[in-house]
Amino acid sequence: MKAITIRDLHDRTEQLVQEAARRDGFVITEQGEPLAVLTAARGARRSGKPLPHRDPATLPTTSADSTIFVSEDRNGR
Repeated sequence: MKAITIRDLHDRTEQLVQEAARRDGFVITEQGEPLAVLTAARGARRSGKPLPHRDPATLPTTSADSTIFVSEDRNGR
């Protein structure tokens, strides 16, 4: 994995992020010491369970105006 400085990352963020997505990534260093690794997000683990499929027609409804609830919440701060 290629090493880049934190300054280089700051100066060329967009280019380096695009390049990291295409290759193995980079080790980011400061004063020669490794700080972090910049790698592609592909294959990132997902945590938790997926949401169940819900038919919108079966979800509960209300005739209340939500702006009232939002206004009350804001006024209560």
